[in-house]
Amino acid sequence: KDSFFDFDRSNIRSDAEPILQENAEMLMNNPDLTIVIEGYADLRGSVQYNIGLAQRRADSTKAYLVNLGVDESRIEAIGIGETEQFGAGTDEAAYQLNRRSHFTSGEAPGARMYFKKAEKSDPAS
Repeated sequence: KDSFFDFDRSNIRSDAEPILQENAEMLMNNPDLTIVIEGYADLRGSVQYNIGLAQRRADSTKAYLVNLGVDESRIEAIGIGETEQFGAGTDEAAYQLNRRSHFTSGEAPGARMYFKKAEKSDPAS
């Protein structure tokens, strides 16, 4: 189940705690399962800022699960940003749906590719 966030925040809300506890129990009861936590943001803010915010959301979700006893090696946290919108529109209801951490199985069929912007390198080095 997804967990949701407040505007411009990456801390776990109290309404997300039962959802994350349920997710942690499911993981602890299925020790061979690995997951990917995808962090998302709404359309407000720059693309670069939203990717960072989405990564912080995925990281805080992972940290919460690890604190509940899930082995961190079974969880990958990735910031997607605003590129995939779950809620259509530009009103607060749509924005709220897009401020989330989404769980996917690390063993799902097919492949997902994630691209990160390369750091600028010094051409003199």
